[in-house]
Amino acid sequence: MLVLQVHGKTTFAQKLGIQLRLTGFNPITITMDNYFKERKDTPIGEDGKYNFECVEALDINLFNTQIKDLVDGKSVELPEFDFVNGTKKFNGKMLTLSDRDILIVEGIHALNPILTEFTPDENKYKIYIAPIATLNIDGYTKISSSDTRLLRRMVRDYSTRGNSVEKTFELWNNVKRGEEQYIFPFVNSVDYIYNSSLIYEPSVMKIFAQPLLLQVDNTSQYYSESRRLYEYLNNFLPMETGNIPINSIIREFIGNGCFYR
Repeated sequence: MLVLQVHGKTTFAQKLGIQLRLTGFNPITITMDNYFKERKDTPIGEDGKYNFECVEALDINLFNTQIKDLVDGKSVELPEFDFVNGTKKFNGKMLTLSDRDILIVEGIHALNPILTEFTPDENKYKIYIAPIATLNIDGYTKISSSDTRLLRRMVRDYSTRGNSVEKTFELWNNVKRGEEQYIFPFVNSVDYIYNSSLIYEPSVMKIFAQPLLLQVDNTSQYYSESRRLYEYLNNFLPMETGNIPINSIIREFIGNGCFYR
């Protein structure tokens, strides 16, 4: 089993699948995003709001049961999560593993052993994926990898999950707390770390993020942070996206790529 984690994971998993097919294997990808609990059953954080970043927000029992059944050669019906309505749907998508199949599990909690407890460690290859390079604008100002991840999430969630910019800001503190508690402790256990940073990314995100940041009203508690990000992006010239390869990892966030996101 290959276990993939963190930002850019969906594109990486699909690119990896292509390479595995070329070597004679049949890769099958399962995304953990489809295993969220029903919205009404989602844990409540310290702020009194839904906490989507904790591992308990996932239907751990369903995931482990289905993985065990797959390893045992049984067929399972895979769920698909509707993020707008906050519920899982079962649309008859069945899966059974054969000898040449390699199961790729991708998701932010994929490294957590509680989610693959039925699979021996020797059958796992764990990969951590994140934009981890910190670049300098000048001698005093750095491009924060945290800002890169926030902008990626903002642009993606606006177009694919129906989240407003303020909703992204609202969830961001929980995201960072979740990383500290549920992701970073397992990074040292991985087999490979992949840096998904792109040098030209701020110039691309400028086009998509700045119009969204302008939607934050000056009465909002997130106004100062939205202005900071807006001014940060002013350090870069906008970049035409037409020449960005359709299989680029940044397409996972801005769209018009060749992979499902």
